[in-house]
Amino acid sequence: MLKKFFLGAVILPVLLCGRITAQSFKDSATITASIANPDYRAYDELQLPKPGKIKPIHPLVIAIIDDGFSFTHRDCKNYFYHNTKEITGNGIDDDKNGYVDDITGWDVADNDNDVSIPAGREEYFYHGTMVMSIITRLAKQCLGDKAGDFIRILPIKTMPDKSQKPYLEFGYEGIECAVNMGADIIVCAWSGGKYDAHKYSHIFEEAQKKGILIVGAAGNFYSQQTDPPASLSTVYAVAAVDTALKKVKNSNYGSKIDVVAAGQNVYAAYPLKDNTYFYGEGTSAAVALIGGCAAILKLAAPLSTPRQMFSALKNTSQPVDSVNRYYGGKLGAGLPQLSDALNYLLNPNSRPQYFNAERPVGEIILDKANSNRMIELHPVGGYTNISFKLSGKVKPGLKDRMNFYTPDSLYASYLLSEFPIKAEIPGGVVKVSYEGKSGNEPLILNYTANAIDSTTLYCSGTKYYEASSGEISDGSGKADYANNCSCKWQIKVAPGKHVRLEFDQFDTQSKIDNVYIYQGTETLQSNLIARFSGPTLPPVVTSASNELLIWFVTDPTITGEGWHLRYTTTDDAPGSSLPVR
Repeated sequence: MLKKFFLGAVILPVLLCGRITAQSFKDSATITASIANPDYRAYDELQLPKPGKIKPIHPLVIAIIDDGFSFTHRDCKNYFYHNTKEITGNGIDDDKNGYVDDITGWDVADNDNDVSIPAGREEYFYHGTMVMSIITRLAKQCLGDKAGDFIRILPIKTMPDKSQKPYLEFGYEGIECAVNMGADIIVCAWSGGKYDAHKYSHIFEEAQKKGILIVGAAGNFYSQQTDPPASLSTVYAVAAVDTALKKVKNSNYGSKIDVVAAGQNVYAAYPLKDNTYFYGEGTSAAVALIGGCAAILKLAAPLSTPRQMFSALKNTSQPVDSVNRYYGGKLGAGLPQLSDALNYLLNPNSRPQYFNAERPVGEIILDKANSNRMIELHPVGGYTNISFKLSGKVKPGLKDRMNFYTPDSLYASYLLSEFPIKAEIPGGVVKVSYEGKSGNEPLILNYTANAIDSTTLYCSGTKYYEASSGEISDGSGKADYANNCSCKWQIKVAPGKHVRLEFDQFDTQSKIDNVYIYQGTETLQSNLIARFSGPTLPPVVTSASNELLIWFVTDPTITGEGWHLRYTTTDDAPGSSLPVR
């Protein structure tokens, strides 16, 4: 029987980020008839390498901090971590890691070694199984039947068996447990709540010392503010895009995002039975995909650091800003291409070929091949500046030089031996030229394009119109309008005349993002003529005087396509009439 499941949008501490919205699962006995060809685009668009491309030697441990795990689902059962240093059932902490009989993970919430889903609550504790299966499916596509030999999932359960709330009360304690147990990669498909740095910062410091990679979901709260733990400096943040590479509407975004992955139609296991599936959504599904990509990189290059792995992912990513213009510079480097990332990581000489001038973050290799070559950066979107940092060993007195142009005029020139800690070059188009030969080891010029304040991306302040007719819009064109904007348009026509407004496009968040029409020049309640919102075309409005003020105000969440109107001077009586279609 077809069922649907929903996880509410209430913002709670450490909320799971795999919200299911009108997505369903089916028993696999009916999949052949009803889903003959499951949608694997979420995996395919990551350009996964085929089995045999890499030859791993040692297995790695991926800790998943989540609600509960199915030990019998066919996509999961062969991948669980087994602690060989612990003797089953003897009631002794044999490996002295602080956890008794932690054979297969640990339940931090209930303080025991049972991380399985509470009997009969599979429809509530589905999230951990979903995340795990996305990672194992990705691994199997890359490693074939040997995936289970090298991917070991360490399940850390952080939601109590009797919980009635869909959030992880002990998420940070779960991360600490994973660090203590020696995980190589930690996947946090959850976010939200207040982060207590005094209480938890030591966990992330210890993880950094041990070279543990932590990836976190950006959150599903429509916000430009990435939530913890993804917001922490040592955690890599993942946002979600749909099958057209557009940001999933509720996915958080911002300057902290490192990469994106699919958060729509991600084929995953559902724990109701051992052969049930559904399509996972949200930044949970996205971060699971990236956790799987990181695992493949780590298997291919066991000594690689978290920074090196994400450098490879980011510097080979497909930028998504051209289809997300409003979010330009706020979706990280883009969508990883894992085959390219592998080549980038394993073959340093291949790295320059992956440079993409539209990518808002990345690095430029400074070597002999780039000497006296002009390199242009022109990321898509609006940017205040592009900042540059130099990494690598620079010999004292080295005469090599970096020149920056904006875009054709020389803005700054630095000797590499005197390069500032951070060079900020204004504008969204910057040209870079390198004069020198470099040494045996190339230097790296890291860059980040800093997005402009999105609230003023399309409109700001007050614009004044005194012509007898004209056109006015929210300014976003084909893109969605901006969050948190407050913009005004003041119209003044000839004395004794009236102003007639005719909308030919209108789409805003209903009852939230409003277009106010005021008589005169002030936003007083007594001057308010009309307030419009939603997807319906407003009526034609005619003022009672020669002056009229339009005020557009939006909130921090959902946006729409915006609006466009034409105004004309008229002698018509004030009032409203049916909209022009």
